Amino acid sequence: MAETATILVTDLVDSTATRVRLGEDRAEQLRRDHDSLLVEQAGAHGGNVIKGLGDGLLVAFSGAAEALAAAVAMQQALEGYGRREGLTLAMRVGVSAGDVTFEDGDCFGTPVIEASRLCGEATPGQILLAQLVRLLAGARGDFAFTPLGPTELKGLPEPLDVLELGWEPVERSTGLRTRTPFVGRERERDTLRQCWELAAGGEGGVALISGEPGIGKTRLVNELCEQLVQPAGGVVLIGGCHDGDVVANAPIVEALTEWIRHTDADDARAILGSDAAVVARMVPAIQDRLPEIDEPLPATPDAETARSRDAVTQVLLRLAERAPVVLVLDDLHWADDASVGMLRAIGRAARGSDSSSSERSGRPTSTGATRSPPHSQ
Repeated sequence: MAETATILVTDLVDSTATRVRLGEDRAEQLRRDHDSLLVEQAGAHGGNVIKGLGDGLLVAFSGAAEALAAAVAMQQALEGYGRREGLTLAMRVGVSAGDVTFEDGDCFGTPVIEASRLCGEATPGQILLAQLVRLLAGARGDFAFTPLGPTELKGLPEPLDVLELGWEPVERSTGLRTRTPFVGRERERDTLRQCWELAAGGEGGVALISGEPGIGKTRLVNELCEQLVQPAGGVVLIGGCHDGDVVANAPIVEALTEWIRHTDADDARAILGSDAAVVARMVPAIQDRLPEIDEPLPATPDAETARSRDAVTQVLLRLAERAPVVLVLDDLHWADDASVGMLRAIGRAARGSDSSSSERSGRPTSTGATRSPPHSQ
């Protein structure tokens, strides 16, 4: 049965010549990186990768605006990768929409042909789309279009009204990517917005975001932090788990290390308070910043674990007395047992903080996590 979809087709320019120039090993790494970048951006914008095309992808989207946002993000990701690796890379993109049929893991229909032909018609770095895609996208997304008029495409009986979608590369001076439109995920965004509003109003908690790699978990949390938390004066602490971590509580250590490096020393002393020595044992950067901190009294391993968890939660609660706090722990599927236990302790403190710190400030800690199973909270 046919259904309406927006189809995106990509093609890496001069891939054969690039393979000859780089050699097989380096070219294979480029191919893997290219595919990973594009699949990640497709998933982040709700796309379904139908198949690889050797030097590109065929991706289906339920929404036109999502497809256009993905096209821009793909171009930016590839341009940034090429610049970092010292490679001159360019990609063509074609986008069309209409009724298609999904069968045996493939996709068929006129929109697939149109998107492929538009991709072939595009110049390196260009995104071409059918007029229907723009109409379907409506006012969603802040896109820049340039009409190119009716264009004859190979194999199609009539000229197609074609537009070019503008995009900008990574800003070379700062290394920051020009923001691409974020569309979709309305339900998830509303849920996180409600969690944030509750935390800012005195009711902390834990939000768990799970899903397959590349589905857009990190981008979703970034949108929350950049659009709601930071403009409201909230504090964002970010730490990640990594495959092969050998440091206990690695994401907490990472988050607090970044915090201490960007915090005034007097403010840090006040927030750390009597827990400074215990937290500094876990986060060496604190000792570097505040060398006057003494070693804590010795304790048994079990007592040390309990003491560390309590010290970290108390520091977060004191920090939250000044402004709402969002603690983001990324990739928790790689978390060690110590990190999971610490997260549980922080979560309990956040949920119960309305009876302690919120009496003083009304601003408890809100804890967010972007991750996939197996660990569940």
